Amino acid sequence: PPPINPLSLSNHAAFDVPLAKAGFGMLNDEQHTMQFDLGNEPDVAWRLAMLPAMATLQDLAKEGKHGDVFAAAREAFERDTATWKDPSTGCVITPDATCRLVVVEKQAR
Repeated sequence: PPPINPLSLSNHAAFDVPLAKAGFGMLNDEQHTMQFDLGNEPDVAWRLAMLPAMATLQDLAKEGKHGDVFAAAREAFERDTATWKDPSTGCVITPDATCRLVVVEKQAR
C-alpha cells in the first residue's frame, strides 16, 4: 500500500517510525481480526473497497497513460470478490482482516 494510509498501520516501519520522528509516543497498540460488510449494493461495495486506493486511481487516470483505470479496478474487484458474497443477503463480506488500533500522544520536549 502507499505510505501512511489505513492499510499501512500494520507496517511498523511505515507508520510507527514517522510517528516517533514527529514526536509522538504510543499509548496503546492493539490488533484485532474482523470482517467488513460492504453491503449488497454493488456500486456502494466497490466504492467502499476502493477508498484506500481512490487517490492513486485518480492520479493514474489524470496521467492518461493507463486506459480506464476505474473500469479495470472495478473488473478486478468484481472478479476477486465473487466468492465474498453472502448467499443469504447478497452482501459483500471481506475475508478476515487484521486491524490495528493505536492511540498516540505528542511527547513533551
